[in-house]
Amino acid sequence: MRKHAVVLTLTSLELLALVLLGFFWKVMRVDLALTYGLTLSAGRSETLPLATYLALAPSAAPLIGACGALLFAIAWLQRRGANVRNWWLGAALVWTVLGLGWIVWAAYAPAFERLA
Repeated sequence: MRKHAVVLTLTSLELLALVLLGFFWKVMRVDLALTYGLTLSAGRSETLPLATYLALAPSAAPLIGACGALLFAIAWLQRRGANVRNWWLGAALVWTVLGLGWIVWAAYAPAFERLA
């Protein structure tokens, strides 16, 4: 049962991270782009840092989510054993969570710089 607990925990955390990434892409990204006055069709704004522009781009969150989902699928489709599956699930979780953390940090960085 312990072996399955690790797999179930990593799976549930990965699914939660993908849901949060989807929420950022669908709701928060649009709201932040409107807050910053950013129109992505008009090109890069010189007032925003490049990291913020990339984080708010329509393809950034889906790309990170797709890579995390690909690692997640590899973990579940291979038949090499539980230990190898845990490594792949861990890699998927680390990729998705670090990508989500970078996107949220880069998207909110200009708002916090203006507070100082």
